[in-house]
Amino acid sequence: MNIILDAGHGGIDPKTQLYVTKGKRSLRPIDGKWYYEGVENRLIVKEWATILENLGHKVFYTVDPNDYRDVSLTERVRIANEINKEHNAFLISVHSNGFHKETANGHEVFTCPDYNDSDRFAKLWGDRYRVKFPDHAYRYGKKRANDKEELFTIIAGNRHVKPNYNSILIELAFHTNPDDVRLLRSWDYRMKTGILLAQTANHFQ
Repeated sequence: MNIILDAGHGGIDPKTQLYVTKGKRSLRPIDGKWYYEGVENRLIVKEWATILENLGHKVFYTVDPNDYRDVSLTERVRIANEINKEHNAFLISVHSNGFHKETANGHEVFTCPDYNDSDRFAKLWGDRYRVKFPDHAYRYGKKRANDKEELFTIIAGNRHVKPNYNSILIELAFHTNPDDVRLLRSWDYRMKTGILLAQTANHFQ
């Protein structure tokens, strides 16, 4: 299967050593270190790409995970549209969630409104995620659907551009919850979710 990985937000500017995306970080250092969502999204995407490619899937990116820039959402959709035109690819947008209280936690998946293959992929992913991580809260959509519907630009477009691809946006865990941060940082979690994505793609084809 052809998969477009979209690492949400930006990274660390190598010249200034500053995080380029406003907010999108832990509320405080966790175990002595800040969690920067955009930085960690890039690391997760790189690790997932290795797993996917080793298991026979083709991977593309909206933004090179080695590129620190916070590329605009409109441009990301345009890049993904061009990839999809040639390769018929499914997009996975990788994020972690945030809230002003540390108690918020769990895993969420988003699709755009109206049923299509995005919803089918989200169901396959969610069913597997809950089995693989039974102790991690799963934040359901309406009527206990595996996905919630939102008009996020990367999955639904905006007034400038509309996606020509199917997609889901994954909020893996909360970067504002210390236990979720430890989960996100763990090698075991990243490997298991990467394998889970490959298995979901296999079943989806």
